[in-house]
This record gives sequence, C-alpha cells and structure tokens, in this order.
Amino acid sequence: MPALAQLMASFLDWLVVDGTGLTGTCDVPLDFAPDDLRNRAKASGVALPADTPSDASGYSIAASLQRLGLKLESRRMPVDIIVIDRLEKAPTGN
Repeated sequence: MPALAQLMASFLDWLVVDGTGLTGTCDVPLDFAPDDLRNRAKASGVALPADTPSDASGYSIAASLQRLGLKLESRRMPVDIIVIDRLEKAPTGN
C-alpha cells in the first residue's frame, strides 16, 4: 500500500498517506481515464506518445480506487517538513 500511495501522490501532486494499515504486497488493477494520465504528464512537462488514446473511456483515479474498496480523503494532519532558509558555499581546498 505504501507504493500505491506514492504512485497516487505522483499523479495527484498531493501528499498521499497510506492509512489502511495493510502490509505485504499485492497486485492492484488501476483503470483510469487517459485524460488523468495526460493532465499529469502535462503538469510534469512529459510528452506522451502520439498513440495515447484521447477518449475518456476509463474511470477517474478516485473512482478506480473506489472500485478496489479504497477511498481518497482530504485531511489535515501533521507532516515532517525540512526547511532550508540559508545555504552558504563552503570553501574547497586546492
């Protein structure tokens, strides 16, 4: 499940936290609309192959997860953040 959460985070550009408590590995089929993939690629500056379908025959990412019994919920929760407020160039030896 942590790998699935990481994959969802890459598609959604949000922090996705696995709250299932499930351990181990499993194969999960995801079927979502090419528009979701296209929008993610566009936001990332990645060019999709010309033969990528343009129809919206798949589900949305959220609907695809719901078909697996999973749910994306928006929540406020504490997260660890590292803030670098200044960086100085360190001298190097000759």
